[in-house]
Amino acid sequence: MSERVTVMQLALTLRFALRTLTIRRIRTLLATASITLAVFTLVAIHTTGLALVEAQRRTYADTGQPDIVASIPGLTPGMLATLARRPGVQLAEARTVQTSRLSAGDRWLPVRLVGIDRFSEFRLDRPQLVSGRWPEHGELVLDVSAQRLLGVREGSLVALQANPADPIRYARVSGFAWVPARPDATLLNQVTAYLPERDVRQILGTDAANTLLVKVMEPSLAGQVASELRRFLAARHVTSYGWTVRDPTSFLGARELRTLLLLLQAFAGLGTLVAFFIVAHTSVGLLTEERPHLGTLRALGAIRLQIAVLYLVPFVVLGTAGSLLGLFLGLFGGHVLSSYLAHLAGLVVPPISLALTTVL
Repeated sequence: MSERVTVMQLALTLRFALRTLTIRRIRTLLATASITLAVFTLVAIHTTGLALVEAQRRTYADTGQPDIVASIPGLTPGMLATLARRPGVQLAEARTVQTSRLSAGDRWLPVRLVGIDRFSEFRLDRPQLVSGRWPEHGELVLDVSAQRLLGVREGSLVALQANPADPIRYARVSGFAWVPARPDATLLNQVTAYLPERDVRQILGTDAANTLLVKVMEPSLAGQVASELRRFLAARHVTSYGWTVRDPTSFLGARELRTLLLLLQAFAGLGTLVAFFIVAHTSVGLLTEERPHLGTLRALGAIRLQIAVLYLVPFVVLGTAGSLLGLFLGLFGGHVLSSYLAHLAGLVVPPISLALTTVL
Protein backbone atom coordinates (compact mmCIF):
# COMPACT_ATOMS: atom_id res chain seq x y z
CA MET A 1 0.00 0.00 0.00
CA SER A 2 2.78 2.40 0.95
CA GLU A 3 4.59 1.66 -2.32
CA ARG A 4 1.44 2.49 -4.30
CA VAL A 5 1.09 5.77 -2.42
CA THR A 6 4.72 6.61 -3.14
CA VAL A 7 4.25 5.91 -6.84
CA MET A 8 1.13 8.03 -6.92
CA GLN A 9 2.92 10.89 -5.18
CA LEU A 10 5.78 10.65 -7.65
CA ALA A 11 3.40 10.63 -10.60
CA LEU A 12 1.52 13.63 -9.25
CA THR A 13 4.78 15.47 -8.65
CA LEU A 14 5.94 14.88 -12.22
CA ARG A 15 2.55 15.92 -13.59
CA PHE A 16 2.73 19.11 -11.54
CA ALA A 17 6.24 19.78 -12.85
CA LEU A 18 5.18 19.28 -16.45
CA ARG A 19 2.11 21.45 -15.93
CA THR A 20 4.22 24.21 -14.44
CA LEU A 21 6.67 24.08 -17.35
CA THR A 22 4.13 23.77 -20.16
CA ILE A 23 1.86 26.55 -18.95
CA ARG A 24 4.75 29.03 -19.02
CA ARG A 25 6.27 27.91 -22.30
CA ILE A 26 8.18 31.08 -23.14
CA ARG A 27 9.92 31.21 -19.77
CA THR A 28 10.57 27.49 -19.90
CA LEU A 29 12.10 27.68 -23.36
CA LEU A 30 14.19 30.71 -22.38
CA ALA A 31 15.54 29.02 -19.25
CA THR A 32 16.21 25.74 -21.08
CA ALA A 33 18.00 27.58 -23.89
CA SER A 34 20.11 29.48 -21.35
CA ILE A 35 21.17 26.32 -19.55
CA THR A 36 21.84 24.56 -22.86
CA LEU A 37 23.95 27.46 -24.13
CA ALA A 38 25.98 27.65 -20.91
CA VAL A 39 26.71 23.91 -20.86
CA PHE A 40 27.34 23.89 -24.62
CA THR A 41 30.02 26.59 -24.49
CA LEU A 42 31.82 25.08 -21.51
CA VAL A 43 31.80 21.54 -22.92
CA ALA A 44 32.70 22.63 -26.46
CA ILE A 45 35.72 24.68 -25.35
CA HIS A 46 36.88 22.02 -22.89
CA THR A 47 36.68 19.23 -25.47
CA THR A 48 38.37 21.46 -28.05
CA GLY A 49 41.36 21.93 -25.76
CA LEU A 50 41.60 18.18 -25.10
CA ALA A 51 41.18 17.38 -28.79
CA LEU A 52 44.00 19.75 -29.82
CA VAL A 53 46.35 18.07 -27.34
CA GLU A 54 45.40 14.70 -28.83
CA ALA A 55 45.77 16.12 -32.34
CA GLN A 56 49.30 17.25 -31.56
CA ARG A 57 50.17 13.81 -30.16
CA ARG A 58 48.76 12.07 -33.24
CA THR A 59 50.59 14.44 -35.57
CA TYR A 60 53.90 13.66 -33.89
CA ALA A 61 53.23 9.90 -33.93
CA ASP A 62 51.54 9.48 -37.33
CA THR A 63 53.60 11.83 -39.52
CA GLY A 64 57.07 11.16 -38.12
CA GLN A 65 57.77 14.67 -36.89
CA PRO A 66 61.51 15.19 -36.29
CA ASP A 67 62.81 16.15 -32.87
CA ILE A 68 65.73 18.14 -34.30
CA VAL A 69 65.99 20.22 -37.48
CA ALA A 70 69.17 21.99 -38.60
CA SER A 71 70.56 23.65 -41.71
CA ILE A 72 73.81 22.06 -42.89
CA PRO A 73 75.02 23.22 -46.32
CA GLY A 74 76.72 20.40 -48.19
CA LEU A 75 75.06 17.57 -46.26
CA THR A 76 76.42 14.58 -48.17
CA PRO A 77 75.13 10.99 -47.85
CA GLY A 78 78.33 10.01 -46.03
CA MET A 79 77.94 12.77 -43.46
CA LEU A 80 74.28 11.85 -43.00
CA ALA A 81 75.20 8.22 -42.36
CA THR A 82 77.79 9.32 -39.80
CA LEU A 83 75.30 11.52 -37.96
CA ALA A 84 72.71 8.72 -37.97
CA ARG A 85 75.15 6.57 -35.97
CA ARG A 86 75.72 9.14 -33.22
CA PRO A 87 74.52 8.28 -29.68
CA GLY A 88 70.86 9.03 -29.05
CA VAL A 89 69.94 9.26 -32.74
CA GLN A 90 67.19 6.91 -33.85
CA LEU A 91 66.76 8.14 -37.42
CA ALA A 92 68.31 10.86 -39.58
CA GLU A 93 67.19 12.07 -43.00
CA ALA A 94 68.26 14.82 -45.38
CA ARG A 95 66.19 17.34 -47.30
CA THR A 96 67.01 20.02 -49.80
CA VAL A 97 64.96 23.09 -48.92
CA GLN A 98 64.82 26.37 -50.82
CA THR A 99 62.66 29.46 -50.41
CA SER A 100 61.39 30.77 -53.70
CA ARG A 101 58.25 32.23 -55.22
CA LEU A 102 55.57 30.66 -57.37
CA SER A 103 53.01 31.94 -59.85
CA ALA A 104 50.10 30.39 -61.71
CA GLY A 105 49.68 33.39 -63.99
CA ASP A 106 48.33 36.36 -62.04
CA ARG A 107 50.53 36.91 -58.98
CA TRP A 108 53.63 35.63 -57.21
CA LEU A 109 53.38 33.86 -53.86
CA PRO A 110 56.20 32.79 -51.52
CA VAL A 111 56.81 29.06 -51.74
CA ARG A 112 58.88 26.64 -49.70
CA LEU A 113 60.45 24.07 -52.01
CA VAL A 114 61.23 20.73 -50.39
CA GLY A 115 63.36 18.30 -52.34
CA ILE A 116 63.03 14.61 -51.47
CA ASP A 117 65.21 11.87 -52.93
CA ARG A 118 62.77 8.94 -52.81
CA PHE A 119 59.13 9.66 -52.06
CA SER A 120 58.45 6.00 -51.31
CA GLU A 121 61.08 5.75 -48.57
CA PHE A 122 61.15 8.94 -46.49
CA ARG A 123 59.92 8.48 -42.91
CA LEU A 124 60.26 11.88 -41.24
CA ASP A 125 57.92 14.86 -41.68
CA ARG A 126 55.73 12.84 -44.02
CA PRO A 127 53.08 14.73 -46.01
CA GLN A 128 49.93 12.86 -46.96
CA LEU A 129 49.08 12.71 -50.64
CA VAL A 130 45.48 13.88 -51.06
CA SER A 131 45.14 13.57 -54.83
CA GLY A 132 47.32 12.82 -57.84
CA ARG A 133 50.76 11.22 -57.51
CA TRP A 134 54.22 12.09 -56.26
CA PRO A 135 56.23 14.20 -58.72
CA GLU A 136 58.77 13.11 -61.27
CA HIS A 137 61.36 15.28 -63.01
CA GLY A 138 59.83 18.63 -63.97
CA GLU A 139 56.81 18.17 -61.69
CA LEU A 140 55.79 19.15 -58.18
CA VAL A 141 53.17 18.40 -55.55
CA LEU A 142 51.59 21.44 -53.91
CA ASP A 143 50.08 22.03 -50.52
CA VAL A 144 46.36 21.28 -50.83
CA SER A 145 45.50 24.85 -49.81
CA ALA A 146 47.24 26.09 -52.98
CA GLN A 147 44.08 25.12 -54.83
CA ARG A 148 42.30 28.00 -53.10
CA LEU A 149 45.18 30.46 -53.19
CA LEU A 150 46.27 29.93 -56.79
CA GLY A 151 43.29 28.27 -58.42
CA VAL A 152 45.46 25.47 -59.81
CA ARG A 153 44.61 21.83 -60.36
CA GLU A 154 46.38 18.65 -61.43
CA GLY A 155 48.15 19.23 -64.72
CA SER A 156 48.44 23.02 -64.26
CA LEU A 157 51.73 24.65 -65.22
CA VAL A 158 53.31 26.93 -62.59
CA ALA A 159 56.34 29.20 -62.70
CA LEU A 160 59.16 29.20 -60.13
CA GLN A 161 61.59 32.06 -59.56
CA ALA A 162 63.85 32.56 -56.55
CA ASN A 163 64.41 36.30 -57.14
CA PRO A 164 63.03 38.80 -59.67
CA ALA A 165 66.32 38.82 -61.60
CA ASP A 166 66.69 35.03 -61.69
CA PRO A 167 65.55 32.87 -64.61
CA ILE A 168 62.02 31.46 -64.48
CA ARG A 169 61.58 27.69 -64.31
CA TYR A 170 58.37 25.83 -64.99
CA ALA A 171 56.90 22.73 -63.36
CA ARG A 172 53.66 20.86 -63.78
CA VAL A 173 51.40 20.05 -60.82
CA SER A 174 51.17 16.27 -60.38
CA GLY A 175 49.10 16.28 -57.20
CA PHE A 176 48.24 17.86 -53.87
CA ALA A 177 49.31 16.90 -50.36
CA TRP A 178 48.44 17.75 -46.79
CA VAL A 179 51.47 19.24 -45.03
CA PRO A 180 51.72 18.17 -41.35
CA ALA A 181 52.58 20.48 -38.44
CA ARG A 182 52.39 23.59 -40.60
CA PRO A 183 49.58 26.17 -40.52
CA ASP A 184 47.32 26.50 -43.53
CA ALA A 185 48.91 28.35 -46.43
CA THR A 186 46.08 30.88 -46.40
CA LEU A 187 47.28 31.98 -42.95
CA LEU A 188 50.99 32.09 -43.78
CA ASN A 189 50.47 33.35 -47.34
CA GLN A 190 53.14 30.81 -48.27
CA VAL A 191 52.63 27.45 -49.94
CA THR A 192 54.75 24.32 -49.72
CA ALA A 193 55.83 22.38 -52.78
CA TYR A 194 57.48 18.95 -52.94
CA LEU A 195 59.85 18.24 -55.82
CA PRO A 196 62.36 15.55 -56.73
CA GLU A 197 65.57 16.40 -54.89
CA ARG A 198 67.61 16.76 -58.06
CA ASP A 199 65.26 19.49 -59.30
CA VAL A 200 65.72 21.57 -56.14
CA ARG A 201 69.47 21.00 -56.19
CA GLN A 202 69.54 22.18 -59.77
CA ILE A 203 67.79 25.38 -58.72
CA LEU A 204 70.28 25.86 -55.87
CA GLY A 205 73.27 24.89 -57.99
CA THR A 206 74.47 22.30 -55.47
CA ASP A 207 75.00 18.56 -55.39
CA ALA A 208 74.16 17.97 -51.71
CA ALA A 209 71.26 18.43 -49.32
CA ASN A 210 71.11 21.35 -46.90
CA THR A 211 68.68 20.33 -44.13
CA LEU A 212 69.04 17.66 -41.45
CA LEU A 213 66.04 15.99 -39.79
CA VAL A 214 66.65 13.85 -36.72
CA LYS A 215 64.40 11.67 -34.58
CA VAL A 216 65.95 10.79 -31.23
CA MET A 217 65.51 7.70 -29.11
CA GLU A 218 64.41 9.68 -26.05
CA PRO A 219 62.49 12.92 -26.84
CA SER A 220 63.25 14.40 -23.41
CA LEU A 221 66.98 14.30 -24.29
CA ALA A 222 66.60 15.94 -27.71
CA GLY A 223 68.33 19.12 -26.53
CA GLN A 224 71.40 17.20 -25.36
CA VAL A 225 71.56 15.21 -28.59
CA ALA A 226 71.35 18.43 -30.63
CA SER A 227 74.20 19.98 -28.64
CA GLU A 228 76.34 16.87 -29.13
CA LEU A 229 75.69 16.82 -32.89
CA ARG A 230 76.52 20.51 -33.15
CA ARG A 231 79.82 20.01 -31.32
CA PHE A 232 80.57 16.97 -33.47
CA LEU A 233 80.13 18.99 -36.68
CA ALA A 234 82.01 22.01 -35.33
CA ALA A 235 84.98 19.81 -34.45
CA ARG A 236 85.13 18.78 -38.11
CA HIS A 237 84.73 22.37 -39.33
CA VAL A 238 81.31 21.69 -40.83
CA THR A 239 79.04 24.74 -40.93
CA SER A 240 75.64 24.31 -39.28
CA TYR A 241 73.03 26.76 -38.09
CA GLY A 242 69.33 27.15 -37.33
CA TRP A 243 69.22 24.30 -34.84
CA THR A 244 65.62 23.76 -33.73
CA VAL A 245 64.63 21.30 -31.02
CA ARG A 246 61.00 20.29 -31.01
CA ASP A 247 59.06 21.41 -27.96
CA PRO A 248 56.64 18.60 -26.98
CA THR A 249 54.19 21.18 -25.60
CA SER A 250 54.20 23.49 -28.61
CA PHE A 251 53.95 23.62 -32.38
CA LEU A 252 53.87 26.25 -35.09
CA GLY A 253 50.81 28.41 -34.41
CA ALA A 254 50.29 27.02 -30.88
CA ARG A 255 50.50 30.45 -29.24
CA GLU A 256 47.78 31.82 -31.50
CA LEU A 257 45.56 28.81 -30.80
CA ARG A 258 46.06 29.18 -27.04
CA THR A 259 45.12 32.86 -27.28
CA LEU A 260 41.99 31.98 -29.24
CA LEU A 261 40.97 29.32 -26.71
CA LEU A 262 41.56 31.79 -23.87
CA LEU A 263 39.24 34.30 -25.55
CA LEU A 264 36.64 31.60 -26.11
CA GLN A 265 36.85 30.63 -22.44
CA ALA A 266 36.29 34.26 -21.45
CA PHE A 267 33.22 34.48 -23.68
CA ALA A 268 32.00 31.14 -22.31
CA GLY A 269 32.32 32.46 -18.76
CA LEU A 270 30.40 35.59 -19.69
CA GLY A 271 27.71 33.51 -21.39
CA THR A 272 27.42 31.27 -18.33
CA LEU A 273 26.99 34.30 -16.08
CA VAL A 274 24.25 35.71 -18.30
CA ALA A 275 22.55 32.29 -18.41
CA PHE A 276 22.67 32.12 -14.61
CA PHE A 277 20.84 35.43 -14.26
CA ILE A 278 18.23 34.40 -16.86
CA VAL A 279 17.55 31.11 -15.07
CA ALA A 280 17.42 32.86 -11.70
CA HIS A 281 14.96 35.43 -13.03
CA THR A 282 12.81 32.68 -14.54
CA SER A 283 12.85 30.70 -11.30
CA VAL A 284 11.81 33.69 -9.21
CA GLY A 285 9.02 34.42 -11.68
CA LEU A 286 7.69 30.88 -11.50
CA LEU A 287 7.74 30.86 -7.71
CA THR A 288 6.03 34.24 -7.54
CA GLU A 289 3.22 33.07 -9.79
CA GLU A 290 2.72 29.93 -7.72
CA ARG A 291 2.45 31.73 -4.36
CA PRO A 292 -1.39 31.74 -4.37
CA HIS A 293 -1.33 27.94 -4.45
CA LEU A 294 0.90 27.63 -1.38
CA GLY A 295 -1.93 28.43 1.02
CA THR A 296 -4.16 25.87 -0.66
CA LEU A 297 -1.51 23.18 -0.30
CA ARG A 298 -0.94 24.05 3.36
CA ALA A 299 -4.70 23.89 3.97
CA LEU A 300 -4.77 20.41 2.43
CA GLY A 301 -2.16 19.28 4.98
CA ALA A 302 1.04 19.42 2.94
CA ILE A 303 4.19 19.90 5.01
CA ARG A 304 7.07 22.22 4.08
CA LEU A 305 9.27 19.41 2.76
CA GLN A 306 6.54 18.20 0.41
CA ILE A 307 5.91 21.72 -0.84
CA ALA A 308 9.65 22.29 -1.35
CA VAL A 309 10.00 19.05 -3.31
CA LEU A 310 6.92 19.88 -5.35
CA TYR A 311 8.33 23.23 -6.45
CA LEU A 312 11.92 22.03 -6.88
CA VAL A 313 11.04 19.23 -9.29
CA PRO A 314 10.24 21.56 -12.23
CA PHE A 315 13.64 23.19 -11.90
CA VAL A 316 15.36 19.79 -11.66
CA VAL A 317 13.59 18.69 -14.85
CA LEU A 318 14.49 21.99 -16.51
CA GLY A 319 18.14 21.79 -15.47
CA THR A 320 18.50 18.13 -16.43
CA ALA A 321 17.00 18.63 -19.89
CA GLY A 322 19.09 21.72 -20.61
CA SER A 323 22.30 20.12 -19.30
CA LEU A 324 21.91 16.91 -21.32
CA LEU A 325 21.09 18.83 -24.48
CA GLY A 326 24.02 21.18 -23.92
CA LEU A 327 26.33 18.23 -23.20
CA PHE A 328 25.68 16.44 -26.47
CA LEU A 329 25.63 19.64 -28.50
CA GLY A 330 28.87 20.68 -26.80
CA LEU A 331 30.58 17.39 -27.66
CA PHE A 332 29.56 17.74 -31.28
CA GLY A 333 30.39 21.44 -31.40
CA GLY A 334 33.77 20.80 -29.78
CA HIS A 335 34.57 18.22 -32.43
CA VAL A 336 33.64 20.62 -35.23
CA LEU A 337 35.66 23.47 -33.71
CA SER A 338 38.70 21.29 -32.94
CA SER A 339 38.61 19.82 -36.45
CA TYR A 340 38.59 23.30 -37.97
CA LEU A 341 41.42 24.57 -35.75
CA ALA A 342 43.47 21.39 -36.23
CA HIS A 343 43.09 21.76 -39.99
CA LEU A 344 44.31 25.36 -39.84
CA ALA A 345 47.27 24.36 -37.64
CA GLY A 346 48.26 21.38 -39.78
CA LEU A 347 47.47 18.80 -37.11
CA VAL A 348 45.98 15.35 -37.48
CA VAL A 349 42.26 15.62 -36.69
CA PRO A 350 41.31 13.19 -33.89
CA PRO A 351 38.12 11.12 -34.30
CA ILE A 352 34.95 12.28 -32.58
CA SER A 353 34.37 10.73 -29.18
CA LEU A 354 31.15 10.87 -27.21
CA ALA A 355 32.69 9.42 -24.06
CA LEU A 356 31.57 11.36 -21.01
CA THR A 357 35.09 11.14 -19.59
CA THR A 358 36.20 13.81 -22.07
CA VAL A 359 34.22 16.43 -20.18
CA LEU A 360 35.07 15.42 -16.62
